[in-house]
Amino acid sequence: MLTHHQRPPIEMGGTTFHFIDAPPTKALETARQAAGGQDVRLGGGATVIRDFLAAGLVDHM
Repeated sequence: MLTHHQRPPIEMGGTTFHFIDAPPTKALETARQAAGGQDVRLGGGATVIRDFLAAGLVDHM
């Protein structure tokens, strides 16, 4: 999860959420590594979506 404040991972319902403060390219690279070849989905507010779109990082919408 993108954040402006570093915090430790949180586990909820068997899923661990990791928080990073990074630009979209680095965040996507980290997510792809964690996904191990599976799809990576993007969620967030308008600013997050616009940042990923502007960087050309969205394959399907």
